[in-house]
Amino acid sequence: MSYCDSPLIICRLSNERGEILNPYDPGSIKFTRLCSTVKKSRKPSASTVVTVRISGYVVIYVEGRDTSPPVPFRITTHFSIFAPDDSYLEFQVRKFACTAVPILVGTEVAEVDVAIHLEVAARSFRWADVLVQPVNQPEKLLLCVKKICDCACFCCETSVILQLFLLAIARQYNALANANQKHYTNADELTEYGQTGILPPSEDTVNSLFVNGMLQPDATYALWAGNLLLLTDNAPIKGATVIISFVTFGKNHGKNVMASNDTYVTQSDGTKRVFYNSDELIEYGGHGIPSPDAVSFFNLYVNGTLQPRTNFRVSEGVLELTTTDLPPAGVKIVLEYFTIKDEDGKLLNAQVYEYNAFSNGHRIYTNADEIAMYGTQGIPDPALYSYEHLFINNILQPSVNYSVQKGLLTLNTADAPLVGAPVTLQFVCIFTS
Repeated sequence: MSYCDSPLIICRLSNERGEILNPYDPGSIKFTRLCSTVKKSRKPSASTVVTVRISGYVVIYVEGRDTSPPVPFRITTHFSIFAPDDSYLEFQVRKFACTAVPILVGTEVAEVDVAIHLEVAARSFRWADVLVQPVNQPEKLLLCVKKICDCACFCCETSVILQLFLLAIARQYNALANANQKHYTNADELTEYGQTGILPPSEDTVNSLFVNGMLQPDATYALWAGNLLLLTDNAPIKGATVIISFVTFGKNHGKNVMASNDTYVTQSDGTKRVFYNSDELIEYGGHGIPSPDAVSFFNLYVNGTLQPRTNFRVSEGVLELTTTDLPPAGVKIVLEYFTIKDEDGKLLNAQVYEYNAFSNGHRIYTNADEIAMYGTQGIPDPALYSYEHLFINNILQPSVNYSVQKGLLTLNTADAPLVGAPVTLQFVCIFTS
């Protein structure tokens, strides 16, 4: 017996306010005759090719989610009918079908592909005056009636996509450290990699600072518009990379979102694989390890290397490394966690996937290069994710350095990475409420 575990999806015709309509009621679907027509002949009896625009709205319910806002659809089609210049057209929906297919990212529905099919009857008519003699009435009555000129039937269809994840803009500021430099401004930016500047903090943007490839806890720096100030005792060595990642999330069904990130920092002693709140280095923060139910997603960095999801587990107050080898003593372990909420304070869930490979000395990477012990999904379609980040040898890469399409990562740099350097392409999908 076959088994289908796709979520229940229901599609219904609606108005612009999301109220359910009967598709067979007049006016539920709007028909607009477009001005341009092409006549096959100038003979009075000839058919006319009519162009009509059909428009309406649908709402989609996906199991486990709120009903979607109204999604507009529009169809432009042509059909032949005898329609003199002084005639009118009317339309009647004979059949309306709306079917939906989910597109999954992991176990979550990222998009719903909605197919809309219509069968329509069209009539052309003139208004005509008719005199009738009512029974037992001495005077005739003048009635205005429809005089049918012609009838036609036609079918049309269209599709719309309901996107169930937040769009996001990933940008980054790139600079190189000078000797003893702790203060960085827009003037220090390496503009060949972009001209983002240092963005001011905002509710819909999260920022992460990497110095020489190491993610920095919030307590080690201050950031405001156009300025970054390192609060550490020591400045980065000359030539070290200073990179700020900014991710700005789009609206959730037209409403604003609130985004934040924080870090739990500890240090390996060379023997432990399980870490608790009591192991936190409180000089970098003191919030402990949050419950997975309280955050959208985690990133784990061990000695500056972003870890695959298979390498760790998180529960409230507990971080467990699942690797065979343990980090050497003294290595920093940084657990970064992101919290994205809708305007009503509801937490938005996420799916995260990392494609991991080792540099082959070339600039092209495919699904065949993936390290299977960390995942076998290959390089997914970036159009199904909110954003992606590429790390090469632990350094976050500016977007001009690469391009991604399903199954293919292309580096746009003049030089290829050294053979054996880790290549990690992270995909993050934040789902709407």
